Amino acid sequence: MVGFSYFLGSSRFMMYRSMVYLGALSELARRLPSTIREATEQNDWYTVTNLRSIPSVFVALGDDASDEAASHLSEAEAHLTRGAVLLQHYFCLAARGHLDLYRGDAQAGYARFQALMPALRRSLILRVQPIRVATLDLRARLAIAASAGSHSRLQEAAMSAHSLQSMRPAWARALGDLVAGLLAAKAASDEKAGALFARAAAAFDAGSMPLHSAVAKTRLGQTLGGQTGRELQANAVAWLRSNGYRNVDATVESLAPLPP
Repeated sequence: MVGFSYFLGSSRFMMYRSMVYLGALSELARRLPSTIREATEQNDWYTVTNLRSIPSVFVALGDDASDEAASHLSEAEAHLTRGAVLLQHYFCLAARGHLDLYRGDAQAGYARFQALMPALRRSLILRVQPIRVATLDLRARLAIAASAGSHSRLQEAAMSAHSLQSMRPAWARALGDLVAGLLAAKAASDEKAGALFARAAAAFDAGSMPLHSAVAKTRLGQTLGGQTGRELQANAVAWLRSNGYRNVDATVESLAPLPP
């Protein structure tokens, strides 16, 4: 029975995490409460910890409820093991970093990320490709958002972007292009930034990642300007709002932060 609970909980978590990338916020919000309630009743703290990290944080932030997101995350972190670093530590770190970006507290998020990275590397978790991709993306976003007065952090983001662009999975390369576009925008290279944002958006569309596509198109519209840019941005914002993202600006800034 314990084995069944583990596999069921793990399968549900991976499905719900996929829903985050799919932008299926309404469906995720519908499914999540009953799944958490069921796991809690069974004292399945492994599943509860997983679900109260990334999935619950994204659902709460979609509703612009950052305090609720923080509450979910604090409950997840209370169940983390002490000593050994496991996948749940990474999931909580990723959720906490995204929450920090959403709240505009990138400095704290960057410091927390840097503090845990040595232990994550020792754990070998980063050898799992999807985890490595998501970690490089988070590292780049936090470094960019926390780069005020720090050229080295922009360089760190550029290294992460290059690593992502060099990987085989199309979604990794798209994330790398999005980060590289943000850095190009910082350098006032609008033509280069526009091309990178457009390439990222096309890859996200091809990979069924509409949330990230809408974010990339928002940045592309801002870069292009004019009637074309305004229409592109308006369509992206309309998608975000119609799919349950109440605070569009914070959502875009958390997934594609412009350097200060």
